[in-house]
Amino acid sequence: MKGYSSLVRNVILECHKIGLKLEIFILESRPLCEGYKMFEELKERGVNCNLLVDSAMGYIMEEVDYVLTGAELVTENGGIVNKIGTYSLALCANSLEKPFYVLSQNYKFS
Repeated sequence: MKGYSSLVRNVILECHKIGLKLEIFILESRPLCEGYKMFEELKERGVNCNLLVDSAMGYIMEEVDYVLTGAELVTENGGIVNKIGTYSLALCANSLEKPFYVLSQNYKFS
C-alpha cells in the first residue's frame, strides 16, 4: 500500500475487526510520508503492519498477495490519478503478476 487513503484504512480495519489475519506492508510515500500516518493508525488498532521505504517495493513484492491503493481521481476511461510512485508500484506488481486494486469513493470518478 502506498500513501494514506481513509477508504483503504477503513477497509483494512473492517477486515481486521471481523478476524481476517492480515499482514500489511505500507510504503513511506515520500516526500510527505503519508505512509507513517497510515502505519501508526493501523498499528494502534492492532493490525499487523510493516513500514517500508519506497525503494523496497520491488524487494517486498514477491511476498505480497495483492496491492491496495487509493486514488485522487478515476478518469472516464478507467485510469487513475494518484501520488507519484503509484505507477511504479503498479508496474512492479504487474511484472510479478500480483493483483493491483484501486479503492475509490464514487465522487472521485470523472
